[in-house]
Amino acid sequence: IHHRPGRGDSHKQQRIVLMDATTINNRTAAEADKKIWQRHCKSLAEVALQRFAIKRDRHGMYSADGSAAWSFSELTKDDLAAHFAGDITMGLGTTSQDDKCLWVAVDLDNHVDDQATNQNLDYAIILLNKLAEHGVYAIVEDSDGKGGIHLWVLFDQPVPAESAFRFINWITQGHEQHVEKIECFPKQPTVQNTAAKCGNYLRLPGKHPKREHWSSCWGENDWLNAEQSIELLLDPPLNDPACLAQAPKPPPTPVRKEYDGPQTNTVELARTALPYISNDGYDQWLKIGQALHSEGDHMLSEWQHWSASSEKFKPGECEAKWKTFNRNGSVGIGTVFHLATENGWQRPKEHRADKPVDFSGIEGQAEPKSEPKKWQLQSGWSAVA
Repeated sequence: IHHRPGRGDSHKQQRIVLMDATTINNRTAAEADKKIWQRHCKSLAEVALQRFAIKRDRHGMYSADGSAAWSFSELTKDDLAAHFAGDITMGLGTTSQDDKCLWVAVDLDNHVDDQATNQNLDYAIILLNKLAEHGVYAIVEDSDGKGGIHLWVLFDQPVPAESAFRFINWITQGHEQHVEKIECFPKQPTVQNTAAKCGNYLRLPGKHPKREHWSSCWGENDWLNAEQSIELLLDPPLNDPACLAQAPKPPPTPVRKEYDGPQTNTVELARTALPYISNDGYDQWLKIGQALHSEGDHMLSEWQHWSASSEKFKPGECEAKWKTFNRNGSVGIGTVFHLATENGWQRPKEHRADKPVDFSGIEGQAEPKSEPKKWQLQSGWSAVA
């Protein structure tokens, strides 16, 4: 049986030809962009080293499949030049080991579908205007060619990580009205409690690790071409750190109450373990509160103190939730020690000769895992109805 070509087949062939032509044009444009970026790679490396690279003891490295991991080697100008030439793909850490930042950023991924979307760009422009109202200037970068956006705010000198963290989370409040999800950098107010004081990294402008896409920057009403984008990156707008003071300061950290009850090492152990547990996420925040509550009301101040490192901490919320807990519940103090152990906590030597840590009252597991994993503190939780 021979198939007779019909009208639909002709249209299908036409679409294929158009798609092939689009692909060829995209590849030709990518090759042209590549040559431009390679021509400026050394100059871009010098600027990046001065304006982006606050953390130089290590950096992020991306694989061709898009996965990434810390590279435990000193950052060099040659590394940065290789990145801007498209030979490798790098991300730079947000925060130095002494809690300083040179920039803050917002990462807007495309969570709608695999097609290009203007949703993230629309919100980035809203942020641009909001920042401008506060005398702050930013760079908007098309980071992947499929709707992903990076918004960068650079400072003319290092700023405290706590101030940078507070500012970027303040300026993006209410983002849920515009986009599904965002990531703010830095992700924590301090790296002192993160694995090896690393914090997090964000991919630099340049070539995408998985696609032949080169970053472009937003102009007044449209995307700039490669030459114009690079010109902006070589002379980026720098902001006075004084602008950070516009973000409201968080409420004071609750003071721990002195415990005068029965002599026990549980309070001291909990104080050493809690910094190893992320307070990112309402469920875990609630579980830690229940675990501490199982020991008695004297542990309320420990929960308050741990919760207060979050930018979303609300005075009085711990006390209100505390009153709803049942001391006969299934979550015990062992949950605190278990979660901390998973993330690298070790029982202090002065307590190791005493009674072993009680891991009872742990949901789903009675013993700690033998291989603790490292974690990175993600400050911030939000209550849900």
